[in-house]
Amino acid sequence: MKLCQVAAVAGASFDADLVGQVAGWSEAQTLDALDELLDHQLIRQAAGRSGFDCTFTHHLIQATVYEMVPDDSRTRRHRRVARIMEQLAAAGDEFAGTLALHWDRGGEPARA
Repeated sequence: MKLCQVAAVAGASFDADLVGQVAGWSEAQTLDALDELLDHQLIRQAAGRSGFDCTFTHHLIQATVYEMVPDDSRTRRHRRVARIMEQLAAAGDEFAGTLALHWDRGGEPARA
């Protein structure tokens, strides 16, 4: 469930490496958890050139899981997502809005 919550904070569509790093999990642990989410049809592999590996199968699934995350944890995870996005260099112009959103929701509007 932890990876699902991290993914929900990351967004409706997300990068598998990013959520694994935010969760602090190994690649094997992350892939196992993603397989479980795929098996339960909570997420699907993303098609196209969005820059994201996975997406929630319905926006209400992502929204419901997101709301289940305690506020303080959600804020910390948004900051961690933003930091890791910057480290992965996934925050080019294409992702600037997403990065700003995470900094803002992470309680650091000046960095947004």
